[in-house]
Amino acid sequence: PGEGFAQDRAGDETGGARKGGAGKADLLDKPDTPRVDEVQPDEEAKECAVLLLQRLIRGRATQNRMFEGKEKRLDLIFELGAQEPAADVSPEEEEQFRRDDAEARTGEALLDSAQGQVVAETLDALSKELRRFEEERRIAAM
Repeated sequence: PGEGFAQDRAGDETGGARKGGAGKADLLDKPDTPRVDEVQPDEEAKECAVLLLQRLIRGRATQNRMFEGKEKRLDLIFELGAQEPAADVSPEEEEQFRRDDAEARTGEALLDSAQGQVVAETLDALSKELRRFEEERRIAAM
């Protein structure tokens, strides 16, 4: 056991000297500077358009989640409103207001749905176009 330790230790000292010298040479060799391929203006415009549409969709999704949360808690909202002293509003006027509000929300939901469908179809078409363009590029590179 004692001799093996001495041999291991001696081997470490000589190996460490060699490794240290090789490490300095490795530090002097610098890697090549990475390069970025040129982006075509039309391709860049498409990417910007896709990013804009994605941001719009994410924002719209957030708005929809907020709206759904509000709808879930509508009873609580009305209950809190009922606890406040009511202004000079008759029950008929309040009911008419609720009906008008429900109709407006329904109209907004229909418009939002149609708009979402159009955006989804546009993004799908752009995505397919981008894949086709990249495939054509790969084939042309061969």
